[in-house]
Amino acid sequence: MGFLVAREAAREVLLEGFLHPKNKDPLPFQREIARRQKISEEKLEKSGKEISFLDRGFFDMIAYCYHFGIQDLPEETNINAHYDGVFVLEMLPKFEDDGVRIEDGMNETMEIYRLILEEYQKRSIPLIFVPVMPIRERTEFIVAKAASM
Repeated sequence: MGFLVAREAAREVLLEGFLHPKNKDPLPFQREIARRQKISEEKLEKSGKEISFLDRGFFDMIAYCYHFGIQDLPEETNINAHYDGVFVLEMLPKFEDDGVRIEDGMNETMEIYRLILEEYQKRSIPLIFVPVMPIRERTEFIVAKAASM
């Protein structure tokens, strides 16, 4: 639809196959995600476009740090990202492993989901819940909400 989109940094790193958060030390993985996320968000900001989208926001990564037991956050996470809102897509009823996902099923997925929501709520960033519906309808819902922010 012509909007600028920052792709999910974690997925890119996972597909490269060099770093993984479930290795002995998940910190290098999280640092690399933070580095890439910062670059992506700076590009979007410099574009001057009124509306742009992130596949994942910066604070998702902080939730993943906590999930993987990283309590002392890496300095790369010390960023003051600003979001007008976060679209939270309600989950589909069935968990599907696409070979890249790191979650080992619905229980872990729900725990990470909870942590992510907490990170945005701590920062008073509005959460816009997007109900399960056909892709086209979800898209129209999101674009309409984004235009009104």
